[in-house]
Amino acid sequence: MTVTIAPNHPAIIEYLAWIKRTRQRADAQHEGNVRHGFANLLEKTSKLAKLTLVQEYYDRTSSGRHVRYDGRVLYEKTDYRHGHWEAKDTQDDLEAEIRKKRLIGYDFENIIFEDTHIAILYQKDQFTYRADLTKADQIARLLETFFNFNYPITELEQAIQSHGFKKKVTEIAEQLDQKIKEAHRNNRVFQSAFGAFMELCKSALNPNIHPDAVDEMLIQHILTERMISTIFDKDSFSRQNVIAAEIEKVIDALTSQHFNRREFLGNLNTFYNAIERAAERLANFRQKQVFLNRMYENFFQGYSVKTADTHGIVYTPHEIVDFMCAAVQEVLHDEWGYRLGDEEVKIIDPATGTGNF
Repeated sequence: MTVTIAPNHPAIIEYLAWIKRTRQRADAQHEGNVRHGFANLLEKTSKLAKLTLVQEYYDRTSSGRHVRYDGRVLYEKTDYRHGHWEAKDTQDDLEAEIRKKRLIGYDFENIIFEDTHIAILYQKDQFTYRADLTKADQIARLLETFFNFNYPITELEQAIQSHGFKKKVTEIAEQLDQKIKEAHRNNRVFQSAFGAFMELCKSALNPNIHPDAVDEMLIQHILTERMISTIFDKDSFSRQNVIAAEIEKVIDALTSQHFNRREFLGNLNTFYNAIERAAERLANFRQKQVFLNRMYENFFQGYSVKTADTHGIVYTPHEIVDFMCAAVQEVLHDEWGYRLGDEEVKIIDPATGTGNF
């Protein structure tokens, strides 16, 4: 979606009036005072792009250093970042402050620096635009350029919403189901590996698990393994998850005689590639968790609509997870004197899913 902002947009007119009032006050030149006007401007105009502003956003740089952005602009109802905003004192040397932020490791993928006089926009680590914040047309262009930045997550959302995606996932899942049925009949190597995996599932997951459910696990894993490996460390995932490690042995037995796994999933390459580009921008585990939920849910809705509906495969929002965990922590501490991390406390999550809780 391309956003167009007119110079006479009410938020811009309001900002210009605020600038005029602010400059008449001698005590209003500090960052803590001057940033409110631009925050209000961003907050109101970001809605045009279905974005939302979160002020004072704490994060870590790639080197692990803690940083605080004056604002992070997110896609609505997600934890995916679109860009950042930094306000500086009116008396600061803005260019010098920008150099300091770059040395610290701030994200220059899509960020506005401003001091109420000028605003400087960087995109993909390069200078993009300089706006005079007393001129409505330049403010409008600054915001349009910032909001219309094509983040990889935008490409991913477009891939998810495309009419062909769910159809492709459904077709591939059905083909996988047929290949697995054929292997059950004719592939002795697969039969042996599947039998061993069934016993593991019975002992580790459910003694009454049905072979059809294990077949569906194979389909799930084949479809989502590349996605999970991209978001998280593949070696770590396989090493720490005995089910994931063993299921790979079964799939190796299946594909050794029947098909090439990568070539078979080739019709989903556009989607996988978009995932990989978007995942590169995920800065921490929380963002990865939200991202995984979104992607995994779409795979389910694509290839197993009935299962997704009847099994309630819709993930609990992180805000609710945070509240529930905090509530348990409070009661645990107040009533019994323990904390969630104490050795004596045992946590049982029989429906772990993607691990939100």
